[in-house]
Amino acid sequence: MTQPTITSQPKPLAPKEVLALIGKHFPEGREQVGAIDVLSCGQGAAVVRLAFEARFARPGGTISGPTMFQLADMASYVAILSDLGEPAIDSVTTTLTINFLARPEPEDLIGEVAILRRGRRQVVCDARIYSGNGRILVAQASCIYALPMVPS
Repeated sequence: MTQPTITSQPKPLAPKEVLALIGKHFPEGREQVGAIDVLSCGQGAAVVRLAFEARFARPGGTISGPTMFQLADMASYVAILSDLGEPAIDSVTTTLTINFLARPEPEDLIGEVAILRRGRRQVVCDARIYSGNGRILVAQASCIYALPMVPS
């Protein structure tokens, strides 16, 4: 017996539609991560801006690792929701590995995500975090999301 799968949306959801889904089903996600703005999404990609907040700073005048981790995770979620729509709202992170490459200044961060592979049960994403108005690569993450089982 074949497992049911989530199919792609006829057209990707727009940034406002993705934010509405997150606001409806997972408002605490935005509260935990911070004020995100979806700059673009669809076609297996997303670009998200995280507005800097003082709570993201750590000693030494930089942004904390957990903040960048959460941005990579949320930006991946945005890319998945844009492509798969509301049926993917229950998708969950199964693995996220992050590499910190440079020390970001205490300013807005940009998260750019590309979906590398979408299978029946999971989605593999590559997330890159930029500082300096998108000019300096400060972190790279590999993120795997498990897709929810769709009832048959």
